[in-house]
Amino acid sequence: MDLTADSIDEFYIAYFEAMAAQHCGHVINAPKPHFYVNNFIDSLSEINEAIRSKLSPEGFSMILDTFDDQIDMNDAMPGILSGAFSIIAKFDSRNPASIRAVRSSCRAKARTILMQMKRDTFALNEGILSEKQIEVIDNADGMRLGVIGDTFTGWAYTFKWRYPEHLFVWVS
Repeated sequence: MDLTADSIDEFYIAYFEAMAAQHCGHVINAPKPHFYVNNFIDSLSEINEAIRSKLSPEGFSMILDTFDDQIDMNDAMPGILSGAFSIIAKFDSRNPASIRAVRSSCRAKARTILMQMKRDTFALNEGILSEKQIEVIDNADGMRLGVIGDTFTGWAYTFKWRYPEHLFVWVS
C-alpha cells in the first residue's frame, strides 16, 4: 500500500479508504462505494442519507468518522489522533437472528482491520503506519451499532494514533 498525502487528514482518509478496498470490496470512485467519511459525528442524519443514497447495499461497508486530535506536551509534542470506524452490513428485518449474525460478521471484519492496523504499525519496511512513524496506542474500544436506515447494523471501534507532530507534509 503506497499512500502519498500532504497532511495527516488526507493520509487518514486515504489509509482507511485503502483498508475498505482491501477488506470491504470498496472500489474508489464507484457510483455506490463501500466507504464513506462521516463529517458530522453528532448527527445520524448524514449516515442515514449515505446509507439510502450513497453506499452500496451489498456486502460490508466502512464508515470513517472524522478524527479529533490533541498535542501531547510531555513527549516532544507528538500528535494524538482519536478516530473511529464502523463496519456495517444489511440485515433481514424479518428475521430477529439476522441482526445478531450481521453484527457478529461486522465485528469480525472490524477486528481484521484492527489487526491490519497493528501489523502496519510494526512491520518494518512494509507497514505504511511504521513508515510514517505512526503508532497505534491505547486499547481499541468496540461497540455494537443500533439499527441504521431501518435495515443496516454493524460494529464500531474507536482507536488512537500517535504521530510525530513535525510530519505535516507527507511524501512517499
